[in-house]
Amino acid sequence: MRGKKELIFTCCACKENEMEDSGAAQQPEQMEGVAHSTMIDASEELPPLPSITFNLEFSLGTLTSTDTTAADTTGVEPDDNYDNTENTNTENEPDNAPAYFDLSRDGPTLVQVIVEDPLPDAPLTDTIIEDGEIRYEVVEEGTERRKKKLVSSDGYTYVQKQKPTARSVQWRCSVRRQNLRCYACVNQQGDIFTAGTVKHCHPADGLASKRVTLNRDVSFIVSQMLSFVQTGINTYILHEII
Repeated sequence: MRGKKELIFTCCACKENEMEDSGAAQQPEQMEGVAHSTMIDASEELPPLPSITFNLEFSLGTLTSTDTTAADTTGVEPDDNYDNTENTNTENEPDNAPAYFDLSRDGPTLVQVIVEDPLPDAPLTDTIIEDGEIRYEVVEEGTERRKKKLVSSDGYTYVQKQKPTARSVQWRCSVRRQNLRCYACVNQQGDIFTAGTVKHCHPADGLASKRVTLNRDVSFIVSQMLSFVQTGINTYILHEII
């Protein structure tokens, strides 16, 4: 025995009308639920909206944007412990980026080079400065043998060439080494000194006067010490003998 199956056929236009009626009936219920879900109690104090800061940096054709605070807070319940302190994130800033590619920084500093003109040379003069008068000084016991020595202000020294006479004294240059002999001479008559025609064949010594005086003083001190030591030795020997 075959069963019966009932088939219901609905017109397409009628079916569309039924779907529109059912959708219109459900829409107020959904809107009411959404309205109740977003309803805010007037007695509850809401925190102020957070501020939004955008840092834009351009480096070699790339654009980076850093948002330091979340912008979308819709649907989030207010938190009493919310801290509204502005937080600026500077960790992502490219400090090592070249300054000439970073538009947010100042451009390269231009260094101004100052070129000074050289001072002009002093004009040449035709004036000839004449040498000053040469002064002579006789140093007692100025030689190693404790004889007189003549010292000139231009840096030369002289010793007596021969035994002096009553009228004049002949002085010759003290440089008389084996490989170098200087034949320059000075004639002394009283307090007047006259240089000879032969020039010195060696350079002058600007400290000649001080050297002669120092050597004389050192020799004198050494001789005094030697005599003192000799006297002490003699006294000690005599004391031991007696």
